[in-house]
Amino acid sequence: TLSEVGLSSEVRAAALMNLGIVELWAYRLEGEGRHLEQGLELAQRIELRYVQVGCLSHLAVLDAWHSFMAVRERCAQAVAVADAHGLSKEPVVCVALTMLGLMDVAQGRFETAQGWRDRAEAAVREDVVPATALLLHRARGMQHLSQGRLEQALATLRVAERLQGLLVTPHALTAQMREWIVL
Repeated sequence: TLSEVGLSSEVRAAALMNLGIVELWAYRLEGEGRHLEQGLELAQRIELRYVQVGCLSHLAVLDAWHSFMAVRERCAQAVAVADAHGLSKEPVVCVALTMLGLMDVAQGRFETAQGWRDRAEAAVREDVVPATALLLHRARGMQHLSQGRLEQALATLRVAERLQGLLVTPHALTAQMREWIVL
């Protein structure tokens, strides 16, 4: 295990977060976020805010399978920690901001959703975090679809599809976006 390797707490927390993120985006969900939960617990204990925001944000993605309320709660925590500790413009908060936008799209609150996505777009760097950028384009595409702007939705989903090419393995959302493009 990671604790047996003799890593510092900071490195161990970051490693747990990154392992959990890889599992999530590769759609390996057998542990249901176990590594993200462990990373979060350690990051909270040692006050490693960047990792705390990353774990909360990605756990919110897992929560989307079960409860919109849980997604909102985790994302609100992640954004609050990011805002309080100068991380509000860092790529690590983009997933939480995007998930908040997705929840608002699902509930027809398009203006609020756009505000969350604007904040996420200000922080994301597609060349550094293509998986997060893919999620952001998916959210934008969903809003276009929800508002009947089919050409814009198609263009946005095609950008997300191109971002898949920057990833080593298929992203968990790729198949779903291809289905939307076909429709």
